[in-house]
Amino acid sequence: MAMKFELADTSPEMMAVWIGMLRELTPAQKLKHVFEQIDLISALALNDIRKEHPGISEQAAMRELAARRYGRELAELAYPAEQVG
Repeated sequence: MAMKFELADTSPEMMAVWIGMLRELTPAQKLKHVFEQIDLISALALNDIRKEHPGISEQAAMRELAARRYGRELAELAYPAEQVG
């Protein structure tokens, strides 16, 4: 059973072209595309975090990103708070 996938701003003809292009990709190309999308989403999320917390350190920004993805407890383990002094 095939799933029907539509985008509100894309014509059915262009959707067919896009899906056809995706089907022609090798598994390695598909995986590369997935990782590129993950990088893009991470960059957008970090940009949002920096807007919400001006002056935040890179370590703290990464901790906040990890907290949003995996929860605060795991984020604190992966990115411990900076020690002052």
